[in-house]
Amino acid sequence: MQPGSLGLPVGAFPATDRRAMDEPYTQLWFDLVTRSSNRVRNIATGCGVLALVFLGLAIVAPDDFDTTMTAALIPATAVISVSWLVNARWRRIAGAVYPKLAWRAAEATVLRARPCVVSAKVGEETIHLRVPRARLVFRQIAARSGRVWLCGPDERGRVMVRVDGISAGAIAKVCKNAPRDRTPVTPVRPASQRPIDEPVLAWLVRRQSRAFVISVVASGMLVLGGVLIVALDADPSSIGLFPLVYGLLMLGLVISGRRRVRQAPDLIARVGSWTPVPVRLDAWQANGRVFGPARGAIWLPDGSAARLSVPRASIDLVANVQASHTLWIAGEPARDSVVAVGVPGYPIIGLARLG
Repeated sequence: MQPGSLGLPVGAFPATDRRAMDEPYTQLWFDLVTRSSNRVRNIATGCGVLALVFLGLAIVAPDDFDTTMTAALIPATAVISVSWLVNARWRRIAGAVYPKLAWRAAEATVLRARPCVVSAKVGEETIHLRVPRARLVFRQIAARSGRVWLCGPDERGRVMVRVDGISAGAIAKVCKNAPRDRTPVTPVRPASQRPIDEPVLAWLVRRQSRAFVISVVASGMLVLGGVLIVALDADPSSIGLFPLVYGLLMLGLVISGRRRVRQAPDLIARVGSWTPVPVRLDAWQANGRVFGPARGAIWLPDGSAARLSVPRASIDLVANVQASHTLWIAGEPARDSVVAVGVPGYPIIGLARLG
């Protein structure tokens, strides 16, 4: 399967003439995960200390202290700690290979979807990689392009692997033997020419919907728990007010953010095709986040220039735009309008204002 054989852009590639850590977008992701890991660790530590304090007070003065907060803090600490461990493992392996090795292109075949196993050929050498956290996006892009990018393996067989158009690396491990039960992954062709029907983009929309439902349920449980605590406690200053207020705040933020998250998919669902336009990015600053404001200019189909503003341009959107000097707009671009932008065939979308 040759890159672009499905009529999709081939995406941004990592630089191979330098160490991976010197490649701008690789370093951006590494710094981002490092900061995120440190924040999660601090939150987990704080929750753990509070849980111990509340537990100690509940044991010393059981009649005067509400144990509800302790019961809530212990599982919260456990969940946050697991999240920190996942981030810390990614950072540890990336930190072992990125400063020493460069990215390499490898011919790839996805031999099995779950758990994901990829056959990667570099020159005359073929290795088999187990990619435990490979999602549909990784499998589909690797299958249709026939290529992955490797940083590693190191002496312990650890590898960071990425696919065209996506700058974040995934953890992989060299398998000693090829899997016996092989069910090779093949690219899924869209049911129609509509952008919203492209499998990878449809996956992104489903994932956003699941995240919204999970956030609403989690916030609702906090609210319900707070209501029950307050209702069953005769003390009006019950500590149950904390989860109640916090849950209501979270619920409000989730619901208010739903419109912004759904705006780009809704715009894409209304159109029948993407329109590629030349673009020049003048400024973009992530400020330690996955998204950041970008500004520049595009050239409309009639040849005239229009100002471009993308309030939340992702790292991958910027990487692909800078690699191709092309911005893909859902539908026909028009001045003084808000449009959906992205990269066809990749989980990369956003909102842009044309001036």
